[in-house]
Amino acid sequence: MTEQKVLFHVDKELYGLDIRYVRGIEKYVNITPVPNAPDYIEGIINLRGEIIPIFNLRRKFGLEKVRPTEETKLIISNSQGIPIAFEVDCVSEILTMEEESAHKVPAIVRSDKTDYAGKIINTGKGLAIILDINGIFTKEEKQMVEKTLERTKEQS
Repeated sequence: MTEQKVLFHVDKELYGLDIRYVRGIEKYVNITPVPNAPDYIEGIINLRGEIIPIFNLRRKFGLEKVRPTEETKLIISNSQGIPIAFEVDCVSEILTMEEESAHKVPAIVRSDKTDYAGKIINTGKGLAIILDINGIFTKEEKQMVEKTLERTKEQS
């Protein structure tokens, strides 16, 4: 069976997300900061009437924050019932592939902090980590994001 993955870069690394979990890919827009939000939450945007937190994957992966460029994109998705936009350095392509060509992440790499790593694929240009949308947030992160969203809605 074939699948489609949205491939994107965070720093020099290639990642992907199953297209079934992607609601849209948007240009980077001005983000409203939320004071005291976790450092990986850049802030929020209003996307066609929906308040969506911006999740900075660079911060999640322990990388230095950089200024957005023309290439910076927001991948709109849902994680554990939370609408979310992932800020990525650039979207490179939508790849169609055979499901059988994806590999499990080696057990030695698995931990609470790497639950986001769902599968590994060879793109022909190198390996890409396919994100497990439900492993992006730890329990604590999910609770913090939910509280931030609740406060934001209350203030609206």
